Amino acid sequence: MKKIVPVISALALLAPCFSVPVYASPDPELPFELTAPENVAVVWLEERDSPNTLRIAYSQNRSMSAFSVAAEVDYDAWRADLEAKGFDELWITPQIDWSIDSQDDWHCNEYWLTEGYDEDYVQHLNDWAYTSASYSPDLTMTEWIFRFGEGIDDPDNWGWNGRHVDSDDYDGWKDVLKEGQYDVVEQDGVKWAKIDFTKHTVYTRVRWLVTCRMPDETADAGWSEKKITSDWSEIAAVGKDATSAEKFDSAKLTAPVISDLRMTNEDFNGYPVVAFTLDVDPEITKMQTNLLSAETGGIDVYVEASVHDKNDWVELQGDWTLRSGEFQSKLQVFAEHEGKVEKGTVIDIRCRYVARTDDPLEGYKEYFSDYSNILTIESEEMIADRPDDTESEEPVTDGSAVSQTESASSSASSSVTAQEAESNSISPVVILLMIFLPLLLLVIIIIIIVVILSKKKKNNQNS
Repeated sequence: MKKIVPVISALALLAPCFSVPVYASPDPELPFELTAPENVAVVWLEERDSPNTLRIAYSQNRSMSAFSVAAEVDYDAWRADLEAKGFDELWITPQIDWSIDSQDDWHCNEYWLTEGYDEDYVQHLNDWAYTSASYSPDLTMTEWIFRFGEGIDDPDNWGWNGRHVDSDDYDGWKDVLKEGQYDVVEQDGVKWAKIDFTKHTVYTRVRWLVTCRMPDETADAGWSEKKITSDWSEIAAVGKDATSAEKFDSAKLTAPVISDLRMTNEDFNGYPVVAFTLDVDPEITKMQTNLLSAETGGIDVYVEASVHDKNDWVELQGDWTLRSGEFQSKLQVFAEHEGKVEKGTVIDIRCRYVARTDDPLEGYKEYFSDYSNILTIESEEMIADRPDDTESEEPVTDGSAVSQTESASSSASSSVTAQEAESNSISPVVILLMIFLPLLLLVIIIIIIVVILSKKKKNNQNS
């Protein structure tokens, strides 16, 4: 049931395709704390995509992240809890609004709650309205916006020109952009609309749209729908009047805090999977948002395990992206490192943050936080499946016998290998003979033929 939250989010796209009964009661109590998106940051990609493409990053609070992570960890339990709270479905959608050279020329309107459709299923929004941006359980998400401007002289370019025919009644980019906010340039014979970010400023803001469906026996569909929006985030800007993004400070990369270590009911390739709760400091989330928005790096989580007090740490597979709630780690690598782990063996678990930065001046660097607190758990029995291991026919109890056996086995193996190499090798002399003998034989045959023909000719002359 992995990635179930994005799948549920996709259901929002289907809502305008049929009549949606509206939930008339007051807003239901959500199973998480709904606050405005945090740490919004936006950068221009400097024409690495289209001439105007911006990359915007935004983060959610830990309560929302943990709610969405729970759906990935155990969908059935998450679903049962959702129904117990009176919901049939629930999904979260980010919405991104923008304004150019002003903080008052926003584009959000009543159609942003209905995916652009009115009651007659006429579409009123174009791709300049970011009503359904990417959502994930991660604390920080990113989205590319302003990917417009190519082929503005093409009459069939509805994204630029808009469309007002039949069930389409929406403006294009040329209608929502004001005169002077872009320049027309030509590249490889194609006309583009290009924003000069040294002369103009783009302001952005983000909010959450939460779509709730509740069972409703009075509705034909058996459910009714309620849409709840968060407040808008603080405004983030890029361009002429924008302030520079906060530079990465490794001193603020504090150690993670983990709790609630447990053994899950899942397994990975026959090995146990453990889970714990990661409590991410808001300052770490802010750093992650700045790094991701500028495409200059990011912060991951590295989890390690060791037999208790052995201090022989091994990095584990599993969750690694920055998110609140339950983290899962697989013990396969640990088991293979140990060979055999007895039931009841105490295992230590710890983690740390790894920040990657790629600065044009300083180059690629990695920064490691201090390690988290250590949690312990008793292991199940694990025996690693090592294909190079061989079982002896009789049990060996003496350590010296083991050493002698290994030595003899090694000698025998070396001897066989040497014999195989010798038998498989071909001497250079043999190779020369294999080439020379056929040539010699050919020469002899030619000489014999010449002699025979010569004698035959002589006999004919005598006659």
